[in-house]
Amino acid sequence: MESTMTAHAAELDEPLHAWSAWAAKHRSKVAEARRAYDFA
Repeated sequence: MESTMTAHAAELDEPLHAWSAWAAKHRSKVAEARRAYDFA
């Protein structure tokens, strides 16, 4: 079976890659903020 990305999905490709890169870059800061929130 072969599949292709729909136009709607293709629209999200770049923003989702950017979000993923941001999340990877700031992973430790996000984890730190979560811990601070959870223990507040």
